[in-house]
This record gives sequence, C-alpha cells and structure tokens, in this order.
Amino acid sequence: MEEVTHIDYNYQHAKRFKNQPFLPFVIYDSPLGITKEKRDKSKTYYPIFNGTILKEWMPSHKKTAKTGIYIYMSISIFFIFFLPIVTSIRNGKIMEVQYLFIYLFIGFPFLIPAYNQWKKHKIAPDQTYITLDRINSLITMPKANLIDYFTIPFTHLRATRRAMMHSKYSYTGPELQFFIDTRSWRPWHDTDYLMMSTTESPKATWSFYVWYMDKNRPLPPGSAFDEFREADYKRRKAEGFPPPLFKSLIPTPEATEEQQLVRETFWKDKDYMTTEEEAHYSLLSRKKKKKTAK
Repeated sequence: MEEVTHIDYNYQHAKRFKNQPFLPFVIYDSPLGITKEKRDKSKTYYPIFNGTILKEWMPSHKKTAKTGIYIYMSISIFFIFFLPIVTSIRNGKIMEVQYLFIYLFIGFPFLIPAYNQWKKHKIAPDQTYITLDRINSLITMPKANLIDYFTIPFTHLRATRRAMMHSKYSYTGPELQFFIDTRSWRPWHDTDYLMMSTTESPKATWSFYVWYMDKNRPLPPGSAFDEFREADYKRRKAEGFPPPLFKSLIPTPEATEEQQLVRETFWKDKDYMTTEEEAHYSLLSRKKKKKTAK
C-alpha cells in the first residue's frame, strides 16, 4: 500500500456535477461486500484489504485507446489510400486531382485523434485504483489523466448517481460516479469522473463505501473482512466505541451477539438511524448554507 504524502484539503467541489444531486454520506442498504483477494487467469484484479486500507483496482483507458487507434487509422487509410485506388481502378484512369484532394482533406484529419489515442495508450497504465483508508478517513483516486493520484478526506468526495446516454441507442442505466481532480495537465481529453462499475445498484455500492469508511461502525459484509473483524472490534472497544460518523437507514450489527451487547452499552443502531427523506433534505440544507456563505 502506498504511503500518503500529500492530502488535498482544498479540493474543489465537483463542478462537473453541479446539475446533478450529490449522494449524501448515508448507508442506504446492505451491500454484498467483497470477497477475499484473488486473481484469475484473465488478469482481473480484485480488491485488496490489509486490515485498515482497501485498494480497489479498475481498468484504465489503455484498452479503449488501442481500439481508438485502429478505428481512426482505418478511417484515415480508407479515404487516403483505399478509396482513391478503388475509384481509379474502376474508372480505368488516375483520379482527377480535385477529387483526390477531397479524399485527402477528409482522411488526414482522422490522423489527429489517432495520434492522441496512441499517446493515451502509450502513457496510460494497465490498471488504475482507488485506495480507501478507513482509519484516517482518506480516499486516493487517479486524476483525470488516470496516471497521477491525489488524496482527499473522504467527506470531500463528491459522488452522484446518474444514467449515461452514450448514444441514441446506448443507455447504461443508473451508475455511481466519483468526481475526480481536473487541475493537472492532461495529454488527451478525458472524462472528469470515475465510473464505479458494479453489479449492484449505485446506492448499494455507495452504501458499501460509506459503511466501510465509517471507522466507528463494524466492517461491512464480505468475506474479505472476516479475518479482521475481531481486531477492528477490539480497536473500537479500546477507543470507547465512539458514535458513528455517518447515519444509516439500516442496522449495522457486530459480528457476534456478544459483541453486539457490549457495543450497545455505548450506542445503539436506532440512535443513528435516518430516513431517505431526512438524508435528502440534509443535503439540500447543506447546499443552501454554501450559497448563503457566498
């Protein structure tokens, strides 16, 4: 796990999502959790947990950049070489200069995005990641070029749930997105958010991150956490079971009934429960305060 060298406390708010509602730091429902670390033959990277820090791998844009190179190069070659040759063979004579210039004028511009995709493929790593530091409440994410990384307090993170419409016939459905830093130099134009791919609903995925990052609650579901639950419980007990950092719509029980009884002498789930309506309006009130401050 990488050591945190700099924490950006001045991280700007997610301007990208200014017309999209942010998800409040609330545990909406019980997530599936993550399984123990494993890697298969297809080089799929699974989350890694060492007791306090969760490192979650995700694909970079290297593969899509390679596809982009082929597409733009194919279009360019089609207009610059293939179409003039085929047209000349069919007519039985060399193509007239004005038509050749037209094809070249259409084909050459496609070399620019092909070159940009080549740069992207050359620079981009095979895998990127986010790191969640439960104890220090920090999250590390890649910047918009997906190479450099920046660390911010978890509560500074801006997440949204929205559907992506890639084209008239391509609809992804609701997805969880994290806004990422756009202030660094980028060798290509890229998105300003991380798409948190998951088989669960965006709210269930967000619930997992909020639950995990609430260091005063027990670890969330998932076999990857089982061997660390006892140590995490003892840490919280030694600290006097401080109250949860974030509210929840569901109970977040301890691993055993005995641990639950001990914990409940300090705080109970019902004392830190909320409703979706309360979570929604707490977010609105926070936005109003910011506007008033301005």
